[in-house]
Amino acid sequence: MQLEIAIPLLILLAVVAGIVGALTGLGGGVVVIPTLVLLFGVPVPDAIGVGAVTILASSSAAGAAYVREHLSDLRIGMFLEIATVPGALIGASTTVLLTHASLGSILLIALGVVLLLIVPGTISRRHIELPEDVQPDARSRRLGLNGQYHDQVLDREVS
Repeated sequence: MQLEIAIPLLILLAVVAGIVGALTGLGGGVVVIPTLVLLFGVPVPDAIGVGAVTILASSSAAGAAYVREHLSDLRIGMFLEIATVPGALIGASTTVLLTHASLGSILLIALGVVLLLIVPGTISRRHIELPEDVQPDARSRRLGLNGQYHDQVLDREVS
């Protein structure tokens, strides 16, 4: 594809990915990775790398906004990060191994199936009533993971 055509299409892809990601709550990688592979012919490992950068950028921007608005529990975030880094390394290694074993199409199909399974659940959870006065379990209390934040829409602490 010629560069003069590819750049405007990539900008359009970024806008569409941002809109779809915001509407579904899944992130722009859901749109970016399959589009790069299917329309632009980008190899699966490269597209996944672009998706990872997309996730990093959007998560950093959203995370900064959530911290600024006091909508995040930093202690829980740090505990989640402990699992995120090894998970990312294992995922990247698995991708490389599958690609070198000529199983890239299986990886692409698995990614598509996972996305198809996630979207309906995300859409159906749009209007969930929040339970009142939920108490943290014993492990959360020991670790000090209160899981509370101030919800500006409800104008109260949510746990």
